[in-house]
Amino acid sequence: MTPPRNLLISLICLTLLTFLPACNRFALSEGLDQRPTAIQWADRTDDLPVRLIVRDTAPGGQKRDQEPVTTGVPLPLSADIVDTRSLVLTDVRGQAVPAQFTVLARWNGPLADETLPIRWVLVDFQADVSASGTSEYELSKTEHAGGGFESPVEIIERADRFLVDTGAARFSISRSYFNLFDQVWAGKGEGSLVVDQVERGGVVLVDRNGKRFSSLNAPPESIEIEEYGPLRSVIRVRGVLRADDGTYFAPPVNNSKDWPRFSQPYEHSFVYYNCRIHFYAGKDYVRVFFTLENNGANGRTNPEQHFAPIQSVYFDSVSLGLNLINQRQATVISADLHERLDQGSISLLQNWRDAAESTRNGTLVPTFAEGAFYVLLQNDEKIAEGRTHPGWLSVQGDRGGVSVAFRHLWQNFPKKIIAAPQGLNLVLWPEEGYYPHCSRDDFLDQRFAMYCHEAGQDAGLYLFDGGRHKTHEMLLAFSVRGENPDPEGLHAAVEHPLMALAPPAWYSDTGGLGLMAPSGLTMDNAELDEAMDRYDRLQIAMVDEEVSQNEWTINTLKTRSPAHWSSSYQYRYFGWMGFGDLLWAGQAPSALHYDWPFSMLLHYLRTGHRGLFDAGVEMAKHRYDIDQYHGERRDSRGNHVWTNHMAFYESERHSDPSINTHNPARVSMNSHTWNGGLVLYYLLTGDRKAWEAAVANGQAALSRLERRSQTQGCASHETRQETWPILNLVNLYRVNGDPRYLEVARNIAVNRVVYREQQAGGRGLFGAGRDCDDIDGGRQSSVMFSYAIDPLIQVHLETGDEDIAGLLIRMADFTKDMLLFGGDMDDEGKYRPLQSPYAWRETDAEADRKGGLLRNVFWPDLFAYVYRLTGDEEYLRWARHSFRDAMFYYTVGGNRYVNPGHRSRISFIDGMYSGSETKAHGWIGRTNHVYLHTEYWLQQNNNP
Repeated sequence: MTPPRNLLISLICLTLLTFLPACNRFALSEGLDQRPTAIQWADRTDDLPVRLIVRDTAPGGQKRDQEPVTTGVPLPLSADIVDTRSLVLTDVRGQAVPAQFTVLARWNGPLADETLPIRWVLVDFQADVSASGTSEYELSKTEHAGGGFESPVEIIERADRFLVDTGAARFSISRSYFNLFDQVWAGKGEGSLVVDQVERGGVVLVDRNGKRFSSLNAPPESIEIEEYGPLRSVIRVRGVLRADDGTYFAPPVNNSKDWPRFSQPYEHSFVYYNCRIHFYAGKDYVRVFFTLENNGANGRTNPEQHFAPIQSVYFDSVSLGLNLINQRQATVISADLHERLDQGSISLLQNWRDAAESTRNGTLVPTFAEGAFYVLLQNDEKIAEGRTHPGWLSVQGDRGGVSVAFRHLWQNFPKKIIAAPQGLNLVLWPEEGYYPHCSRDDFLDQRFAMYCHEAGQDAGLYLFDGGRHKTHEMLLAFSVRGENPDPEGLHAAVEHPLMALAPPAWYSDTGGLGLMAPSGLTMDNAELDEAMDRYDRLQIAMVDEEVSQNEWTINTLKTRSPAHWSSSYQYRYFGWMGFGDLLWAGQAPSALHYDWPFSMLLHYLRTGHRGLFDAGVEMAKHRYDIDQYHGERRDSRGNHVWTNHMAFYESERHSDPSINTHNPARVSMNSHTWNGGLVLYYLLTGDRKAWEAAVANGQAALSRLERRSQTQGCASHETRQETWPILNLVNLYRVNGDPRYLEVARNIAVNRVVYREQQAGGRGLFGAGRDCDDIDGGRQSSVMFSYAIDPLIQVHLETGDEDIAGLLIRMADFTKDMLLFGGDMDDEGKYRPLQSPYAWRETDAEADRKGGLLRNVFWPDLFAYVYRLTGDEEYLRWARHSFRDAMFYYTVGGNRYVNPGHRSRISFIDGMYSGSETKAHGWIGRTNHVYLHTEYWLQQNNNP
């Protein structure tokens, strides 16, 4: 006999009473005229010291000897550290370790205000770590400033050059041109000259006509000491490329006859090289970040096509030469090579094979197993081959040597390294390659001519699209005769750099990243414990096939054979344009929508899983290069504000019509521009390019919304156009404390978003309709609604604005009282999880609603934050219920009743969101942090 439905609910309530809102409909009285008072969420008073763990994560293990470590660490407000001289780093014996401290952010104000406590500090030191082992350090307060450094980096500025001395090598950098170094002396003291290339070497770009443009033919437009410290210093050089005849590659367009409205602030060219060289105390190597910038216009995204040219550029090759001192013989060493070379050269080419026949789906072999390859040639004769080369090579001659190790060499194909006794030529875009991966015969239509006729397979040329950058990271080491360099150790240092990681709780307790919680939370409730464990494992399953319940991760999808049917074009995950991105619908680039870099890096801090950090690095670099719309351009009518400084759109195709012919290159809007991952990557690594891109996104928000938000008016009907910018501005404010960011974020929230909600009836929803006069307060897109939650929480967290708090409370009431349905049992004992309709209509009967469960991931943060605001435990129960259902049932179809014991698969390929996994897991990864922090705080304060 089947028990009555209400009895079933009552039985379930006995076990779920602590968090199941459906149960409370039976237990709570209907009349709560006054809300409980807000809980005082005082910050924890955690103070230094903090333990930092440095771990070798190189596959197979690699011993590290005094290897540089550069890592950002948050400091609590309560520590009241205003000066880095109050910090000291010690080892396990309590001995002080030489360390360099750089302030990245201060609490509640401008970075320049040295009276404010430090929020984030970048720590540089050098660590000894055994192969696959760990070393432990402690960051503490001190009343005694640190002493001197044994061999600090020293930089001398002269009228014609910079001289840098690391104690193990000396470098001369010309102001008259750029070639990395004029000269390098290796060894202590005066050292021995190993690089001698005055007025030689440098960057060479060969254009479509074979014309050579060089960085030797024009002085850098800027050369500066960007960072100056005793353990690590950075010199940044930026300039343009010029031919021997005095012409510049890619000259700018300014108010021309064809484009009278268009101008750009570049004197000679909109294509730049930008090189950051990191020098380390006591090291004979440097870390180089070399960026090729196309700051031109996209010219194809509305409204740019009306005022801007298409400023894609074409070239055959780009290389960076480094000449050793004259020597006749050398030994070339690499992973599968140890060859004496008396004349000629040895070259390494990493590439991807062309298919036997091209199609409209591309010219390359689709799969990794059959496509990726490298070949080593000695004087054009093959001497070795394989699939993926680790990316390091060393030339050791009778007078000196140089070694290079690239980060992500094979992943960014094509690449070529040419080694000779006279030096190295690093070919970043070799003549053997081309882009995009399309053929003229497959795309005869003239609208594809710029992609597949002027570039691509038949032309054998590269198209480098307007507004894109590309950065290559490498280590270059210099040695004197008789030394035994360690290029494999060099490769480990660049491919698997050491990071110093604090305990996960530290990142939560300091508040340096706002509201977040460490992994591994437990409650006095088995189902909540299970839900929290599933949440943590779901994040790790993105990168760890042992945790994924079907072994599919974002990594195995790229290389496994046979390929998963949804990722059969594995080459699209790789190459200099594609690497670091994820594919989604139609196996097209996702542009890392919903801020995958942020999710990966945040969960790295929560869990300590290095795979999440490594994925975050790949993504952050792709995001700040390929998916950022770079450059400055102006329309005399002001329409440049619609595109300048945005990201590229989730449905653009990396400028390759073989991926999809619709919008091969499209710039996004504020609705699809996120900078949280860029900011977090900057805070963890100090990578200034990430910060520059994040600031550009903030400028996009300011340009579109600063003036508009000064007076009341309805936010866009697509509210994400205005709510995501709030979050971008708050992210920037938390780093540099610029009050302008916070003021505009608050103005958007109050004068635009709250105002629209009021015009829609003041019930916590934004309604449908474009204009204030056209608002229908009886309809709401639950997606647009959900995207407003985190931005509003974060801006309220920083401002305490009462209007925003009131809106959040009304939004929570609307969500629980009108938007959500489900959470009930049928007569067979099956459970219908909480869910919301994609488009809510007040006139719809519940039976007519088409529900979806995935949006449940947004509600716990809303309910938890309103619980914090009000102290009303009903909201906490709703937060727990929606979190539990999201973690248990997120792949269950709408309106379905399921066995309560059903659990969705923990995997990137989850069996439900085919083609949209990046969106589903993008949502899951970025949400629930406010809720989990609330549970963590309650747990820490013994308040269940």
